[in-house]
Amino acid sequence: MRFAISSIFIIITCAFLRAQSFDYKSFVRELTSEAYMGRGYINDGAIRAAERIQSEFQTLDVQPLNENYFQEFRHTVNTFPKTPEFFCDSNWVAGRDFIVHPMSGSGAANWKKVIVLDSSTYANRVKSGNLLAYLNSYGFEGKGVVLPESKLTWSVSNQQLAIPILQALKPSSTCKAELKVKAKLKKIRSYNVVGRIKGTSNSDSTLYITAHYDHLGAMGDVFIPGANDNAAGVAMLLSLADKISKNPLPYDVIFIAFAGEEAGLLGSKYFVDNPLTDLSKIKMLINLDLVGTGSEGATVVNATEFPEDFKRLTSINNSNNYLSKINARGAAANSDHYWFYKNGGVPSFFIYTQGGPKAYHDINDVAENLPYTSFEALQELVLEFFKSF
Repeated sequence: MRFAISSIFIIITCAFLRAQSFDYKSFVRELTSEAYMGRGYINDGAIRAAERIQSEFQTLDVQPLNENYFQEFRHTVNTFPKTPEFFCDSNWVAGRDFIVHPMSGSGAANWKKVIVLDSSTYANRVKSGNLLAYLNSYGFEGKGVVLPESKLTWSVSNQQLAIPILQALKPSSTCKAELKVKAKLKKIRSYNVVGRIKGTSNSDSTLYITAHYDHLGAMGDVFIPGANDNAAGVAMLLSLADKISKNPLPYDVIFIAFAGEEAGLLGSKYFVDNPLTDLSKIKMLINLDLVGTGSEGATVVNATEFPEDFKRLTSINNSNNYLSKINARGAAANSDHYWFYKNGGVPSFFIYTQGGPKAYHDINDVAENLPYTSFEALQELVLEFFKSF
């Protein structure tokens, strides 16, 4: 009898928890915590995030497409296992005062005055392939270089140069300078996390909701949280999964949390090249990226490529007063919708919100700063738009 009562209690408890709405704010806080180290390639931050999303899929009754939720692919990435150091008359703080350039190699430099190379000259020399020869001609001897910046905006690279390179906030060209960088170019495994909620009809057509979960990772102990970009997008994907699993749509809905977006849209490219469903059967794909704000409405990339769908989307928005405005934008290779549209011919929109905090690819993109102004309204808009198919 005691066992029977305990079993009933567990069933009732699970049913109660499943009836609760997905806590998207708590999820963003978790995904941007130190435990995930910027969801990059230091301390398996991205892999931990993939496993966490898989766990949430299971909780929300999102089923795997194949034997499991993971689609593995491999790629190269330049990583920084140790916190870089920069001294310019005093110790500068990594992340706040300077960052390591994503293509930086390992090395150290010690100068009587800092070697500053303007960004345009640097870019042109890298493009032409003669950066080292150019530096050596000025007596730099390939020891390293500092690029002055007005804002520190980090990124990810799959290449590594032979010298250490930093980006710093307006360093003085007369200061005594030292820098130390440890870089490691490595081949890694990444995982798209893919699930499905079955539709109520027998149609083989599908709807897709996508968002990338990876971010920039870390420079040693300094990590870039990536709250708006794109923990918020993953949280909205999961919140929509929660709503759709409780009230399924006529068509199957495929949910994909992509890896490798920051490294060059790699996860979505791999999926389009190795699709797990028939791409020609996709009626619409909505890609969510940078959706944690919204005081100034939202923008839809590919709006001009699919004008009838965009017209229907804006009509639904205007009828329900979801967003203050929706801006139309043309095609752009700026998020994971791109390969579906470019190589798969899939009707697809990339939606991002506007207004609010401007933090992007830096240490200030934290969960505490997100206002979520139009978060729930955008969810409802996506749901009603999908119901119109």
